[in-house]
Amino acid sequence: MRNLLLLYTILFATILKAQEPVTWVTGFEKVSNTEYVLSFEASIIENWHLYALDLPEDGPLPTEFVFKNEGVSL
Repeated sequence: MRNLLLLYTILFATILKAQEPVTWVTGFEKVSNTEYVLSFEASIIENWHLYALDLPEDGPLPTEFVFKNEGVSL
């Protein structure tokens, strides 16, 4: 019985570990000596959604990227 419980625990942990609903591909392209184009691409498993890390009481918010202008121009 213990071996069966151990087997189920390992199987369950493996299934959870193998599930990565979102994979990211990021990149950049140098346009000039002072300009770059940044790219972000997310591939999401069907029926999954990508939300912000903060979860307000009103419900989840869509993911957004915020770049702060600290010594660079956007």
